[in-house]
Amino acid sequence: MDTREQDVQQRWFALFLVLAIAVNGSGLGLPILGPDAAVYASIAKTMVQQHNYRELFVHGQDWLDKPHFPFWLTALSFRLFGVQTWAYKLPALLCLLMGAWYTYRFAQQFYPPQVARWSVLILLTAEHIILSNTDVRAEPYLTGLIIAAVYAFAKAHRTKACWPLLLGSGFAACATMTKGPMALIPIGGAVAGELVLTKQWHDLWHLRWVGAAGMILVGITPELYCLYQQFDAHPDKVIFGQTGVSGLRFFFWDSQFGRFLNTGPLQGHGTPTFFLHTTLWAFFPWSVVFYVAIWTRLTTARHRGHEEGEWYTLSGAVLTFLVFSASRFQLPHYLNILFPFWAILTAHYLSQVAHAVEVRWLTVLRACTISLVVLLILLVHVVCRPDPIPWWTWLLVSSLMALLLYCGWRFRAAAQPRLVAQLALAAMALNCYLHLGLAPTLFKYQAGSEAAWYSNRYYPGVPVVQVAPYVSVPLTFYLDQPLRIVPHATDTPTVLQRPYLLYAPVEELQGIEGQLVHTFAFFPISRLTLPFLYYKTRPQETKAYGLLFIQ
Repeated sequence: MDTREQDVQQRWFALFLVLAIAVNGSGLGLPILGPDAAVYASIAKTMVQQHNYRELFVHGQDWLDKPHFPFWLTALSFRLFGVQTWAYKLPALLCLLMGAWYTYRFAQQFYPPQVARWSVLILLTAEHIILSNTDVRAEPYLTGLIIAAVYAFAKAHRTKACWPLLLGSGFAACATMTKGPMALIPIGGAVAGELVLTKQWHDLWHLRWVGAAGMILVGITPELYCLYQQFDAHPDKVIFGQTGVSGLRFFFWDSQFGRFLNTGPLQGHGTPTFFLHTTLWAFFPWSVVFYVAIWTRLTTARHRGHEEGEWYTLSGAVLTFLVFSASRFQLPHYLNILFPFWAILTAHYLSQVAHAVEVRWLTVLRACTISLVVLLILLVHVVCRPDPIPWWTWLLVSSLMALLLYCGWRFRAAAQPRLVAQLALAAMALNCYLHLGLAPTLFKYQAGSEAAWYSNRYYPGVPVVQVAPYVSVPLTFYLDQPLRIVPHATDTPTVLQRPYLLYAPVEELQGIEGQLVHTFAFFPISRLTLPFLYYKTRPQETKAYGLLFIQ
């Protein structure tokens, strides 16, 4: 490739990067999705309101599930920008963009600039990466922190400098305070795999790694202190239905290996093949290329040796994937932390494609993927019948598809750049439609947030009572006035002085004296089903919740 063509591709990459960041940020304004993300947001909100950054509470009860680091960042965002939706999601998006930067920097160490650019574009347009910036949990934080730590440790190994080791230890400590010690598996696996597969045995046992382990342990002391103060120092607290629960034990064992062995308080029912088929949609539109890339890398590794560039990505990705597959507690978003590794492996494979057969199958794959995206948009629109979509949303989707067609002509002589550009644009168009077109309609069925906004607007200052079996965490987060929870709807007179609003299913409100001021259609939209998505059967799938005004 001549210098002029390289400059052209760099300018196109800059445009695609801006568009990819915009699509990832398009979910900032969408409501916080319950239950998990709304729980995390309400914890950070409570931190700010009570000026207590040491303990985690949900509805006034001690909460022991995730470590503190994401809540500290979210609370900081709330302090700076106020308690609002985009302020909750912004730190996660920034951490992900940090991960994209370190993905680029890592790939730059071992591969040509084109591979580094493609890696970033592949990462930012993978389906579950974009979804996780809308339904924000711990994964965007982990994705950025883990690849940043691997980059820093790789730099420390190659340069023998001290500052990358300190930087990597800091990132690793923050990752540990985000998800627990299991976050160290992809980091340690990547570094150990590189040293073992390149037979650098003396470096494998180097004192620098002992120092890194010590710095990580020092780095997580704020988390250990908080857990001890909230739980270990108070064995009389009832957690998970029992007393004497140790926060430190939960952090080091129950929340990690307890889930893996299915012996902890939180259990699952995973299967060894779960992540194999989950990858097909979670890493879409790059999943098929990735499968071919990983197969090619594994089958040619023993013949081509270290000329492949590096073993960090393959080692970290394979080891962690195997650990996840062996676990009985499995969720799709667990894969996100591997996507920077996968993006680099996929980009490297595409850069190496030379045979006519490989080029032909990539051409077929590109055409099939683009056709599938167009079909999905049309099918979803016909089946779901979302509310009228603003004209500018259609303009954005159409512009992305037009740019996709133009890139097909512009890069017609270069199969790999054309595939990367067009698949990335197809993913952007699809998610632009999902975020700006479909999602606003679906979120109208998150009754808790709708009830909170209605109460804030028409009954400011009036307390709201929730009935325990039907507690809505989105209502808890978005409500501005006082909130109480009671075991039964008939218990409210003994808890609050009138007037107040009672939020519960409509059938629970029958027989209680008061004025039904509004009803809300409810469906757990974090677990979508085909009958709910189909506009004709949707009404039968929803449940009516109401606000009863009691004077």
